[in-house]
Amino acid sequence: MLEPVLRSQGLSWRSEGMSLATLDHAQWFHRDVDMGDWLLYVQDSPSSQGGRGMARAQVFDSSGRLVSTIAQEGMVRIPTDSGADAGSGRWRIRIGEGDDGSAIPS
Repeated sequence: MLEPVLRSQGLSWRSEGMSLATLDHAQWFHRDVDMGDWLLYVQDSPSSQGGRGMARAQVFDSSGRLVSTIAQEGMVRIPTDSGADAGSGRWRIRIGEGDDGSAIPS
């Protein structure tokens, strides 16, 4: 479910050396749902910065009714690129960048 978090930071599941962990997750069912029915799963990431990201999803049934909401918070770390830090276990996090990569106003 953290795919939108990765994409918002220009990363993918194949990003070399990436460390990813779920910090919290929850799912709420708003009404009875037939799991054998067609369901639409819509997900996005309202915030991803400082090495953490929030993902959310909504599930709709074939009549367009919202049947479930899902949320997940994750940690994302990428190894530092500099030669001095190579293999040191140091991680780069993107502090000070907004969801679109722009600087966050102070």
